[in-house]
Amino acid sequence: MTSSTQQLAGRKILFATVSGDRHIHPLTGLAQYLQHAGCDVRWYASKCYTQLFHQLMIYSYPLKRAKDVNSRNINDMLPERKNISNKAARMNFDMLHYFILPATKYYEDIRDIRDIFPFDLMITDWMFSAGPIVRNQLHIPVLTLGTTSARKETPETCTIHKWLGAIQLRLATFIADKILFRQPFRVYKDICSRYGVQQKGNNFSDSIALHADRVLQADDSPIVNAGYVAELLKIQL
Repeated sequence: MTSSTQQLAGRKILFATVSGDRHIHPLTGLAQYLQHAGCDVRWYASKCYTQLFHQLMIYSYPLKRAKDVNSRNINDMLPERKNISNKAARMNFDMLHYFILPATKYYEDIRDIRDIFPFDLMITDWMFSAGPIVRNQLHIPVLTLGTTSARKETPETCTIHKWLGAIQLRLATFIADKILFRQPFRVYKDICSRYGVQQKGNNFSDSIALHADRVLQADDSPIVNAGYVAELLKIQL
């Protein structure tokens, strides 16, 4: 009987993530596991992570068409952010400029990458906005690492639970979906519609998960084992 890892050998897999520690580090274990299984694994992210990828022996592609905004330089690359003192307004700004608006350029970069690296599968974090577009336009299976806490915690640049404090999660979710991030999500739906992607879900991160071929849930760094490999094999590569 062919093992799960043997079935993965030779596959070409591209990881594509938002350029932030909380988006990249949880996926590094899975990337290394796939490498050891014989996959050709590569990564699309900011050049500021090049050294990390070298240490992991993973070939990386830097952002080219997309502006190289990452969690370390966001205030320098988006200087108007520093003038936003209201926390809700800053979260809204981050959602729009850090996560959503780069979707088009992310897709164009990834389309160029596929010309030189014909990957079979793309793996993203739960906030990578180009996933649904890549899946629809390039007809590539997309696997997304989700998080059961994603609805109450967004990344370090915009942490919603610190602002909402002790408000119950259901109310916090309603506020985030219907008030705080309503306009950014409208923008995202408009961007995706240009590529023939009809949005699903009530918010940005839910939409990404619902458009993925498979979502792997993890609160923290995933425990990479045969179970994860089995999930990968459920996608027809």
